[in-house]
Amino acid sequence: KEDISVINMSFGTVRYSRVLEEAVKKLNGDGVILIGAAGNKGPKKDSVLYPAKFPEVVAVNASDGSGNIAVYSSRGPEIIFIAPGTNIESTWKNGGYSKETGTSMAAPQVAGAAAVIIGLLGSVSQQEIVARLRRYTVDLDLPQECQGFGRINFDWLKEELNT
Repeated sequence: KEDISVINMSFGTVRYSRVLEEAVKKLNGDGVILIGAAGNKGPKKDSVLYPAKFPEVVAVNASDGSGNIAVYSSRGPEIIFIAPGTNIESTWKNGGYSKETGTSMAAPQVAGAAAVIIGLLGSVSQQEIVARLRRYTVDLDLPQECQGFGRINFDWLKEELNT
């Protein structure tokens, strides 16, 4: 059995799946931190996709190049954080790199931050991860269904981790 602490889910569907929900509940019950891309269905209300729509998943929206919510980011009460998601350089096909845009680019950054925190503190709950990451958020003065607790300022997190 693998010792998995964090799973990033940069995928989404509008269709509910009982099998997906059961897997999410099982992983969450096993203490795995689940991070999910909220979806690119914005600015339509109540447009968060599964699996980010499940309460066991930390739903992540994307910010644009100016640090504001990206217009394409889904909206809904499930949103927990915003992270950079516009023109993000990432690995791509055939061992290459590409600049991509979407909540699927934002969620891995939150998953990475969660993994770093776990690496420093040891085993912690998803609630503790959310509480710790909240310390580094910027309130964008938007409704909760857009920003959750706010946009994570990774520079602040990095600064504290280096002290």
